[in-house]
Amino acid sequence: MRAVLKLGTVPSVIKRAVSLAGINVGPARYPVADISENIDKEIVKMLDSYGIKHVG
Repeated sequence: MRAVLKLGTVPSVIKRAVSLAGINVGPARYPVADISENIDKEIVKMLDSYGIKHVG
């Protein structure tokens, strides 16, 4: 989890992870930047390692 949190701002990474887990929490608000597809892949790997089902 800590390795993934270092890939972006904590709010944006947490919100994206929760969204990928199937709970729509919306995007991070300005001034926090959006997450790239490369970071999405790392978040999905982290969710898999914890056994959390995800969409996409």
